[in-house]
Amino acid sequence: MSDDLFHIVEDAQVILRHKGVYKQVKVFRRAGRVYAGWGSGFIQLLASGGTSKPDVQWESLPDDPAITRQSLHIAYVTPATVPRTIEAKPGMTIEAITQQDNSKVAAE
Repeated sequence: MSDDLFHIVEDAQVILRHKGVYKQVKVFRRAGRVYAGWGSGFIQLLASGGTSKPDVQWESLPDDPAITRQSLHIAYVTPATVPRTIEAKPGMTIEAITQQDNSKVAAE
């Protein structure tokens, strides 16, 4: 799957506001950035609440751990790289921690 193309973020939508009109649209990702469908194209979501189209703002970003607010833009981190919390106790070996993490992932 090429990162040069736009890919839909499953079950994710964002609300856009343009000249007082609100529109709910699908969310897309490309090259680590998050976009919204706009007409027959795409507009990039910015961290400020604005977009790459100056007269359009966004609201209600989806609750998805892969979508994060960066300093200037909204980023998409592939689920494989989303950090997970691992419970480690003093004295545990790396192998024990890894085994615990692998069994937790298998259960999900």
